[in-house]
Amino acid sequence: MIMSIVPQAVGSLAAFERIQQYLLQEPLHDQRHTTDTRDDTSAHASPAISLDNVTIQYASSNSPLLTNLTITVRKGWIAICSGPTGSGKTSLAKTILAELPTSSGLISVSSKRIGYCEQLPWLPSGTMKAAICGFSPCEANWYEQVLRLCCLEEDISALADGDETMIGSKGLNLSGGQRQRVVCSCEMCSQKCL
Repeated sequence: MIMSIVPQAVGSLAAFERIQQYLLQEPLHDQRHTTDTRDDTSAHASPAISLDNVTIQYASSNSPLLTNLTITVRKGWIAICSGPTGSGKTSLAKTILAELPTSSGLISVSSKRIGYCEQLPWLPSGTMKAAICGFSPCEANWYEQVLRLCCLEEDISALADGDETMIGSKGLNLSGGQRQRVVCSCEMCSQKCL
């Protein structure tokens, strides 16, 4: 019984340490300003989201991620943010939500209550190839076709270890877009292997 209690006690101490680190972090400061829309004659007159000369920079980084952003999204508009992998689309969304601080500029929102559905696909830790193929062996031709259809060939060729690159726990070493494509390729591979 003692042998089963010791690992649980060690695990509990590690959990308490993580909780303490979280509680000791500096609180996030909401730098966004709320625009007053009560005086507008038209509901579409004032912007829902406005960024004026905003620069996004992680505290641990010397160079900014995005600079001189000036964006206006009016009420009733549909805005699409597109760009290559790792270009800062998710960082922009998190900045609008006040999850990432800005180093300069002004963010105005009509309401601080914003709905957001984050992309959080689940991936097992291990290599990219293992995440794509799962536990079933896939035929080489099908695997190559899946990589091509999910636009992963360029990503894999850019990685030092190719598809044998460790993706980390839940795919933390991949960008959000890469995680989505790896999950999609995993589903395609499993359909063929079944």
